[in-house]
Amino acid sequence: MRKSGFVILVLVFCLIWSSAFIAGRVAINDFDPATTLVLRFLVSAALLLPFCWANRQGVLDKSYIRHGFLLGILNNVIYLGLTFSALEYISAGWVVIVVSCSPFMTAALAAAFKLERLNAPKLAGILIGFCGVLVLTGLTEIERRSVIGLVMALAGTLAFSLGTVLFRGKAEAVPLPQLNFWLSVSGAVFLLPLSLLSAGFRLRLPFHRPLPFFIWPSSA
Repeated sequence: MRKSGFVILVLVFCLIWSSAFIAGRVAINDFDPATTLVLRFLVSAALLLPFCWANRQGVLDKSYIRHGFLLGILNNVIYLGLTFSALEYISAGWVVIVVSCSPFMTAALAAAFKLERLNAPKLAGILIGFCGVLVLTGLTEIERRSVIGLVMALAGTLAFSLGTVLFRGKAEAVPLPQLNFWLSVSGAVFLLPLSLLSAGFRLRLPFHRPLPFFIWPSSA
């Protein structure tokens, strides 16, 4: 891939990634966080299945399933589960700020596992990027209730960084469609019980509201 194409790909990814929590904040007005993610993962799995089914033997490979489920627990269940739950306590902007700390956590964990060396240029780049996020997002006064959301977001970000470090090099052997398919299936499977317990399928949609007076029976 040419350098210009790679830059465009990175920019598109950043745009989609940064808007995900804003979309999530809107979605949890009608769904609880677990149900929001279950529906998201079911849709993504359905969209990926035709691409994976072309190689039926590959999609059912035990190593693909194992890597997808294990990484899905860290990245989809814990990371997204906690960060989307944090949206009920703090703003989407704050969640983005916390998640942007993942390079710090990933670099620290990689250094702890002796996979990488944390040198000055890497640290400077991460600091500059994080400061940019703070400037663009803005800061507001943290309320006591917000501490719960911040802890959730931090714990979820730590799980994401841990998954990045533990599966570095291992998941690369799995084709992306198959890996993402099983990541989605893993997220849906493990979050579905939580979704059902929270009665998340009781939607607050317009057709649940009273019908117009000329249709709704009169109480008189």
